[in-house]
Amino acid sequence: SYGDSGYIGIGKEDTWNLDGNRDSYLAFGTAQNNAQGERMRIASDGSVGIGETNPTTKLSVKDESATPVNIRRAASDGDVINLQRGSTGVASIQVQHHLGIIQTED
Repeated sequence: SYGDSGYIGIGKEDTWNLDGNRDSYLAFGTAQNNAQGERMRIASDGSVGIGETNPTTKLSVKDESATPVNIRRAASDGDVINLQRGSTGVASIQVQHHLGIIQTED
């Protein structure tokens, strides 16, 4: 039935009161093998969790299986991930000829 399919839900993070805290989250779920499960959550502070129902950083990806988390880019070479502290680059992960190369800046 449609009731067992994916969903978008909302919920409160803490106890709500009339004059104070009304923090809430937005959850996205799907059905797999006839069971619904939350797959992604956006918390009240804007933190996004994929596979994580309580994200504590701006992006948290959690996978308890042995399957690697993939980030795919169409170009064959160049930076794939850039890590920054403020506006200063700290490190980048590059793909060159099927090898992952991590470069750090001093």
